[in-house]
Amino acid sequence: MDAFGINAYTAAAVGDVVIEDHDEADLGHQELYFVARGRAEFTLGQETTEAGAGTFVFYADPALRRKAVALEADTAIVAVGAEPTFSPSEWEKRRLGG
Repeated sequence: MDAFGINAYTAAAVGDVVIEDHDEADLGHQELYFVARGRAEFTLGQETTEAGAGTFVFYADPALRRKAVALEADTAIVAVGAEPTFSPSEWEKRRLGG
């Protein structure tokens, strides 16, 4: 059976690593992160960006190094990842005007 991966990560204190430093090059996975609560600093390759609760962060390039560090106590992040194989359904294509 094939599927996508989903995980949830939490950090108890400011400065805790929420998402460990890694890439998905071997698997070819894209990843989408959702900051469910708190705030985190994401490192995207050589760039950093802050993301608060309700924010999505997307990594299209599987080889891009990524990690996240909590900027608030009790930060929670949900991660979803898989190979980029999705094809829009006919209904979605019609809704998008395609």
